[in-house]
Amino acid sequence: MTQPIPAALALHTTTSQLGLCLAHPHQGISTNTWNLGRELSSQLHHILLTFTQPHGLTQLEFLAVATGPGGFTSTRIGVVTARTLAQQLDIPLFGVSSLAALAWHWAIASASTLVPQGKDVPAIAIQMPARRGQIFAAIYSLEPCPNNRPNNPDLGDDSIPVRERNLSGQRQIRPQAQQQAGTCAIACQPFCLCPYQPEQVLSQDVWQQHLAQLPRTVKVIAVEGDLGHTVIDILDLAWQEYRAKIRPHWSVVHPFYGQSPV
Repeated sequence: MTQPIPAALALHTTTSQLGLCLAHPHQGISTNTWNLGRELSSQLHHILLTFTQPHGLTQLEFLAVATGPGGFTSTRIGVVTARTLAQQLDIPLFGVSSLAALAWHWAIASASTLVPQGKDVPAIAIQMPARRGQIFAAIYSLEPCPNNRPNNPDLGDDSIPVRERNLSGQRQIRPQAQQQAGTCAIACQPFCLCPYQPEQVLSQDVWQQHLAQLPRTVKVIAVEGDLGHTVIDILDLAWQEYRAKIRPHWSVVHPFYGQSPV
């Protein structure tokens, strides 16, 4: 039987689009985005309180937050908010790279065409514009999970992702539908998202050299637009860690800026 996800909340504020994803063992998954721009700091608290009703924040068992890269101010607001909540509630806080979330988003969305046809799943290279003509970049691979990772049979048959794809606006996934919702061709396999090259700031020339030297097929994804919709992937990746009995303290979660804001 699939293990229900506990009450949990994920925040994504690294772009001008706020993304929230709330999980509840009896109510399923709710997710929504708001295009707030500079109003993020003034609107976030009210939206959080409204979005988490009727159960409220005190029922949460863990939090997850996008740590960047992204906008300096918006990323800081999200991480500080998540750290404060985790400290007040005395619950674990998972910091997840916004690049890793996008890689996982692509992997889940593409699995239905790659895995059934017996095709190799390529490495996933994510690039995002940074300041002064540079880019934020990271490379991820999908590798078999070690025995202590989420697909360990001892942890139960709970490898199905929390998402339902093609989300438009706010959607809710009821618990009884959660096991069958969406594409889970990769997440139902013993695969984990692994950092082949951690996020860093590079010039375009150096980045192209990195890609040319990869010993495997690579899918390059250029970040365009807002990323709030990948908040469900933030929750997904945090849920995998939580199932593996990892419980990070809020104090170890920090924003990834990569560059000076000026």
